[in-house]
Amino acid sequence: MKGDPSWAFDSFFRQKWLPAFMFDLRALEATGFHNENSCPRVGTCLREIAGILDSIPNVRPPAPSIAADFQQLARRYERWNHHTGDAPGTREERAMAHKNLKRKKDRLVDRIGDSLPNLQNQINWPIVDSLFESLSAMTNDESLNGVFGLLRKNLDSFAGEMNKYRGPNWKPKRQPGT
Repeated sequence: MKGDPSWAFDSFFRQKWLPAFMFDLRALEATGFHNENSCPRVGTCLREIAGILDSIPNVRPPAPSIAADFQQLARRYERWNHHTGDAPGTREERAMAHKNLKRKKDRLVDRIGDSLPNLQNQINWPIVDSLFESLSAMTNDESLNGVFGLLRKNLDSFAGEMNKYRGPNWKPKRQPGT
């Protein structure tokens, strides 16, 4: 139902964050990150998100949980991440790793979409808020200055939606663009 935590999870995590994350990584395909601290910061955020998702019960056994699927996505990010430089061969390796990462993202998005009816009573506001706060902290990290433009835009958009549904007093601990 629009305005409840499972709707917010679907809107934010599945429809906004995952596609924006992939789009922004694709923009980095030619050169990778320029700051040596960027890759570890993104990895930290992905581990935080996996930990948050661990609190969501598996609603589709024997299929893996959303957290397990996300951990696989995080491992594929690590493979994408391990190609430094802008030599043609390196760019090709990064492009292949991005395709594998995107395939995993697509499967995760489909799994979440298929699971939504069963997730309705499993997702709560603290889960949504924690995901938002973790991603806001990552995008505001100095090592990622100028990176994740679409993700930042989507975080701002989501914050506006949350103010609409949860009231103007809703403020995450860490806000985008600050």
